[in-house]
Amino acid sequence: MRTQKTIRNMLSDIIPFFIMGILGFVKIPIFIDYLGQGYYGFTQIFNQIFNYLNLAEAGFGTSIVFALYSPIADRNRDKINKLLSGAKIIFRRIGIIILTAGLILSFFVDYLIKKNPMSPLYTQIAFVLFLLTGIGNYFAYAPRFLLQADQNKYMTNLVTNIMRIVQILVEIVLLILGIDLIGIFIWYFINMILTNIIINYFAYKSYPWMDLKQEPDMSTVDNTKHVFMQKIATIIASNTDNIVLSAFVGVDVVAIYASYNYIAQFIISITNKIINSTQESFGNFFASKEKKEGLSTFWEMNSFLFYMASIVFTVTYLSINNLIRLWVGSKMLVSQFTVLLFCMVFFYRIVRGTGSVIINGIGAFKETKWQSLFEAIINLSLSLLLVGKFSIDGVLFATIASYTLTGFWFIPNYIFKNVFYRSSKSYFINYGMNVLIMVIVLYLGNVFCSYVGFYEDTTSIMRWFIETTIFTLLVSIVYFVIYYCCYRHFRLLVKRLLTIVKR
Repeated sequence: MRTQKTIRNMLSDIIPFFIMGILGFVKIPIFIDYLGQGYYGFTQIFNQIFNYLNLAEAGFGTSIVFALYSPIADRNRDKINKLLSGAKIIFRRIGIIILTAGLILSFFVDYLIKKNPMSPLYTQIAFVLFLLTGIGNYFAYAPRFLLQADQNKYMTNLVTNIMRIVQILVEIVLLILGIDLIGIFIWYFINMILTNIIINYFAYKSYPWMDLKQEPDMSTVDNTKHVFMQKIATIIASNTDNIVLSAFVGVDVVAIYASYNYIAQFIISITNKIINSTQESFGNFFASKEKKEGLSTFWEMNSFLFYMASIVFTVTYLSINNLIRLWVGSKMLVSQFTVLLFCMVFFYRIVRGTGSVIINGIGAFKETKWQSLFEAIINLSLSLLLVGKFSIDGVLFATIASYTLTGFWFIPNYIFKNVFYRSSKSYFINYGMNVLIMVIVLYLGNVFCSYVGFYEDTTSIMRWFIETTIFTLLVSIVYFVIYYCCYRHFRLLVKRLLTIVKR
């Protein structure tokens, strides 16, 4: 039953996400054509500023979901209702804090945007509308925590993703009709309200006994101080680059970065959705103390992520500049060295997924908070130091350095020592072997593309798509054969998946 729920949650997230990704590829060039490159960079700045305001959430969501695992396993409805009642109060307070901070910040947003294409007043109005859309979720979020913790996240996924697809389609129409940025943000706000009404309807229908008027249990507040540092690190690692580039270089460079980052984030999100769909399984897995097969499950998941990351790295490194040229124009291209840095960032962000899921699943927030804080400090400091001279390369290098000096070694060491009670040496040997395999396959892939003429005279998106599909299939087969022959746990994973398919 647990496996079926995990697969259902995963498919309900991934399939619509592919549709949204494709629509995004259509929307971005339309957005740039109708509103301009500067406006596109401008929206990316808004996203990252709001993510920093979102720090007020402080990891309460993660903490609440973790706290729900045990009462769900024990079927303790009274405890569940008290936790959800507490979550409702906490998130409303957070919404008010973010709204207040955002309204104050709105008077200064213009100063964070070098070469701003909009007037200060227009910038402020647009930001406030964007802010209202973001905080609206805080006033209606509590019921969906139960869906997530009980591995029924597919309900939330379906509604959220369908409404996002509708949002993108309507946005494309509005852009073509000549509606400006403020009009588009008003549509975002309306869509957010409709989404929350529908999700909460399904939540109460699925759990008719849910009562958010019980005596609130606020115990989750105690653990959030530890989750908060992890949240800071995640936000800085994912949201520093655009703001730093905007403040020191300009929004046109942000638009270039965002175009590459859109592709990178699309790829990372696909794998993250696969791995995150197992987080509730891990949480219930450890809550019920079924740890006997934990290490084997870790290696299976780890081999899958390295397999996926290696394919993505190889194909993206050799093909992404051709896609950017055909998609948004040659003026948005970066050097192949910059592409390498992008690929290194998302390779690590994919393969670290196993460790992140286990840390969240066992609730090891206190034990890993300092690693997260140091990662954030290194990332931000190096970004500010290097952006002026090296622009995009500088902020990407800062991200890579922060990962390498902190989470790369600390998280595996912690998990192997405190969860599996053994040395992490085997993990790092495995990591090195996987990277070596990838370098060899990347070199051979480059030779193959040069020999057959892939990506040399590509003149259309359709031809790029055909060439990339063929190349991806070949690379996937090569990696599959290598991993299947070299790694026992990859073979176990394949057998497990085949068993599920046969059912």
